[in-house]
Parts: sequence; structure tokens; C-alpha cells
Amino acid sequence: MSTLPRISLRILSYERPQYLVRCLESALDQSESFADVEIHDNRSQFDFTPILARFPGVKLSQPEQNMPTHQFFARAFRDSPLQPWLCVFHDDDLLKRDFCRNMVRAAMTRPECGAISCGGEVIDPDGNLHGSLLPSQFREAMLQTPGQFARWYCDSFIPFPPAVHFWSPRLTEWMEWATTYGRCTDVAFFSRIVQEKPIWIRPQEDFLYRRHSGQDSSGFLWWEETRRWELQRNMAQDEPSNFAYVEKKRRERITQRWFNAWLRDESRPEALTREDFSANAFYRFWRNNKLAILRHLMRGVLDSRGKL
Repeated sequence: MSTLPRISLRILSYERPQYLVRCLESALDQSESFADVEIHDNRSQFDFTPILARFPGVKLSQPEQNMPTHQFFARAFRDSPLQPWLCVFHDDDLLKRDFCRNMVRAAMTRPECGAISCGGEVIDPDGNLHGSLLPSQFREAMLQTPGQFARWYCDSFIPFPPAVHFWSPRLTEWMEWATTYGRCTDVAFFSRIVQEKPIWIRPQEDFLYRRHSGQDSSGFLWWEETRRWELQRNMAQDEPSNFAYVEKKRRERITQRWFNAWLRDESRPEALTREDFSANAFYRFWRNNKLAILRHLMRGVLDSRGKL
């Protein structure tokens, strides 16, 4: 089996030099090297001279001026890499030493895939470990149909930073379209890939995912979550069993979120429609929040009497 590197690495960077250096260290300390490593920076204000001097061979690519996040993100997929497989990584995450070797072998084993991802371990801003990124019961997933993809996203997700993509010019077009989904961009992007080729999610934890406040995966807005569920329903519409599962999970999630927002007096759609309502989810909500619900209702009654 050939051990020639077949993955080009592009690291998205913006105003985090301390994390970028550690990321580069992990990228260049691989048991099997990448074909090339390139920093894609969105016009950070710090000086790159010492970083490039420390890591000879690493290239720097910057736009002429700072770009909106979605345009900058799509830019990393624009140009053809040196090798057919491309990984667009994040500057605050870290690659374990065998990441490239394991991904090369995975790509050679399943060349029909459009993307291959893997598990990871969670670290905090200081680098301390906090367990697995994917659910503990996860083993392996080969998503071969749109319906399988839609069902997978009901209970889990595909780690985006370590994903290697079989490059084609359409990746840029797909990424630009996917950014209209806000913080669900990764779901939309992968949805286009799986309609062309399978996506393989390996269980091996080959990278470190740094979790911190303000990340895109936290606190989806209502419109983002609505568009995501519409996408998943459309993906599964020709696969009855998967569609039924997606619809069940969608109703449970919307019902749970709506009543939790009601309980906390947070913004939400004015009404929960019958199409979105799940009796099972409401029962669980009531069972787990009885006292809080009664207090909330009593407060509403007292407030209404005070306005009479």
C-alpha cells in the first residue's frame, strides 16, 4: 500500500495566533505528512513573519481585505488542492499524530466516498480533556442515501473540522449555498455531498475539538433550526422509514424547545401548530417541570389580575 501523502490541509485562521501555532505544530508533527499545509487567514492584524519563519514550507493565503465569514469559509474550497483530498481545519483545534496516516488509509480503502470524517476528544480553552465529541455509543456510520443522512442528524452530527473532502469545483458552489443556513451551514454542505457520494464517519478519535463560548453549534436561532428540519425532511422524503423517524424527532424537538422557551419567557413563534406538536415530548416536559410550570401559570394569572 502506498504511503504517499494524498491530503492537502488548509487551516482557517483569524486573530488567534496562540492557537494557530499549536495547530500548526500538530499538523507538522504527523506520522505521515500532508501533501501541503496552507494557512487561510481572514486578514488578521498580527504579524505572520515569525510564524512562517518557524514553520518553513507552510504557505499563507489571505484575501485583499477582511471578508464576511461565509465568503471566507467558501474561499478555502475554491482552488484545486495539490492532492485529490482536501481537509479544511480550524485554527483552534488540534490534529492527533496519526490523523493524516489514518485518513489516507481510509481514503484509499473507500475511494468512492465524497467525504470522510472521524471522532474526536473535547478540550477546553486551556487544553484540558473533557471526554468524547461524538456520543459514547457511536461505532461507525456509512451514510449512503439522503434519507440515512437526514436520520443521522436527528441524533448526532458529522464533525466538520477533521472531514476530508474529495475535491471538485462544486464544493465552492455548495459551500456558498450552505452558508444561507446560518449556523447549520455544515449540515447543508454535507447534504449536498451525500447526494453525490457516500459519507463515512470513522469512530477513531483522531483530533481534539476545542470547545469555547460563542461557537456556531450553540444556540441555533429559530429560523436556522426551522430551515435545518425542512432540509432533513426533504432529504428523507423518498425513504418512508427514514422520513417517519425524521418527522417524529422534528416534532419532539420543536415541542420541547417551544415549551422550554415559554417557561423561560424567551422569544419563540407565537403559536405551536398541530403539525409541530408532539404529545410524548409535552408529557416529558410536564413530568420534568411540574412545579416550574405551575409557578409560571400562577404568575401569569396574578399578572393578568393586576392589569384589570
